[in-house]
Amino acid sequence: MFIDLFDKTTITGSVKDVKPINIVLVSGTEEELIWDDLVHKYHYLSYKKMFGKRVKYLVLSKSRPLAALSFNSASIKLKARDQYIGWSNTDRKKYLHRIVNNNRFLIFPWVKVKNLASFTLSHTLDRLVEDWFNIYNVKPLLVETFIELNRYKGISYKAANWIYVGETKGYTKKRESYKYHGNVKGVYLYPLKKDFRKTIVTKKQKKPKTQQKCQKNNKKKPSHSRTHKKKTRGSIEMLNHDIEWDPNIIDDMGLTIENVKQLPLELLKFHTRFEDSFSHISQIQHSLTYLQGLMSNLDRKNIESIALEFYKDTKGVRNLQHYMQKGTWDDEIMHQNYLSILSSLISSNKSMITIDESDFPKKGNESVAVGRQYCGRLGKKENCQAGVFLGYTSKKGYGLLERQLYVPEKWFSDEYEERRQKCVMPDELTFMTKTEIALKLLENVNKTGLFPAQWVGCDSAFGCNKEFLDEIGKKHYYFADIKSNTKVWLERPEVGIPSYKGR
Repeated sequence: MFIDLFDKTTITGSVKDVKPINIVLVSGTEEELIWDDLVHKYHYLSYKKMFGKRVKYLVLSKSRPLAALSFNSASIKLKARDQYIGWSNTDRKKYLHRIVNNNRFLIFPWVKVKNLASFTLSHTLDRLVEDWFNIYNVKPLLVETFIELNRYKGISYKAANWIYVGETKGYTKKRESYKYHGNVKGVYLYPLKKDFRKTIVTKKQKKPKTQQKCQKNNKKKPSHSRTHKKKTRGSIEMLNHDIEWDPNIIDDMGLTIENVKQLPLELLKFHTRFEDSFSHISQIQHSLTYLQGLMSNLDRKNIESIALEFYKDTKGVRNLQHYMQKGTWDDEIMHQNYLSILSSLISSNKSMITIDESDFPKKGNESVAVGRQYCGRLGKKENCQAGVFLGYTSKKGYGLLERQLYVPEKWFSDEYEERRQKCVMPDELTFMTKTEIALKLLENVNKTGLFPAQWVGCDSAFGCNKEFLDEIGKKHYYFADIKSNTKVWLERPEVGIPSYKGR
């Protein structure tokens, strides 16, 4: 796509004079850098790298830029908007992801085209629902924006049928406090679906008579099944735990305190999708703690370090160790939930599955399947663990599909029986080579039907195995590396069955 950035001569007339107008989604493309540069130069708010979900559009007339727009995640709390919608705090937390914020809209200084702003807004919103869904698998229902009333009157938004619902209070969040700046902004909303409230506003339902009766008699309602108690508040307090971090990241990444405070909610919402894999409420809490520890900036991310950081006592260490060693959760359900989420985000035809091994150096000998073997990370034989991994790459993105630890053959000998029991290795586990593991994992992925792939890629550790490539070739094309000393025919030789010579 050619974009003329040098011609700054004034463009005048009406929308009809500059047609055809092309609205181009530039997020994730090379043209996104052009968008960043133009908005940085000509928008009064400039531009800093956006955090979280966002889409960016360039509006072109032939090759000349007319306007730039971008949309990102909605404000966490906005009184005028929330009152207009009429939802509860619970609804807001649950459905906030269905609202999108129009955070940048710029008509370039050399463009003086009548009605272009309202035309651009209307036609971009027509694109937004489909593009946002294709990228994030969510269909937005409402768009919000802020107009600085000391600069603009919001005429373009009104002409495009946006609804004025009120004003902000003129405060901004500074670290842990609010500072009054007096810059009151008008709040405009645009419903992308007329009956959007039916989806994001829930009505209070009457309690069943049996439950009312039990409460009246101060008795617990009998239940034949065990349910999880919701400890959202405790989980959020745990996730907001004060860890050392670089405060400059807020400025470097273009974040606000509100963005940072939303991160625990996003992590908790993500973790909630896996709660049906656990059998007890304490497992949910331990799982969330361990996940936070892996994402933290701790130097050592073992169980003891994570527990001491987040639980603050040795009892927490014992509890987390017990959870990781003897806790029972349904790994298969958890993995299937993960694959379903990932498939909705990146699955696409003509994609590629990548097969690779990864090794993890270890100092001790207590970890399961540890042994002296070739370690790719160190480039030599060393004490380490090794695993086989399957990834997926498409035009929409990439992600991890499958994984399995490689257990050296000596671990299945009588000599290692005590260590197998100590590591709680399954009795039915048998020795498999890395290529056998890779083929089994590939078969598992293909059975799900969630990740269509035309190609399989691998390095020479797998590519030098002819039987492995022959098996892959039954369903996929393959792109495999081979070792540099592999002998090949420079010219295809003539082959055939020799004539019978009596022997």
